[in-house]
Amino acid sequence: MNPAACIVAVVTFSLMPTFAMAQRWETNDDYPDAARRVGAQGDAEFSVLVGTDGKPKECRVTKSAGHPALDTATCDLIMRRARFNPAKDESGKPKEFYYANRVRWRMPD
Repeated sequence: MNPAACIVAVVTFSLMPTFAMAQRWETNDDYPDAARRVGAQGDAEFSVLVGTDGKPKECRVTKSAGHPALDTATCDLIMRRARFNPAKDESGKPKEFYYANRVRWRMPD
């Protein structure tokens, strides 16, 4: 783990239904070098479309962290690592849903 960077995932708002699993999808090693070099930090808010299999189908940053490398890393990590319990319709069949949250990118003090 790189002591020069710190990432915190924060579940403070969401459209998260009870079937979504909140978990940490990033580590300190994921802090983008370009952002680290300039001391960039911020909160990247995102929305992800979750498929019937519980895997992300698409991700978009809905509010920038203030640096393009942080925004890009946010959705890249979500698409590679996030997994959810599928939503179900009235008949119990899996259905797609949206999940919204943010990643708080912070350099250590």
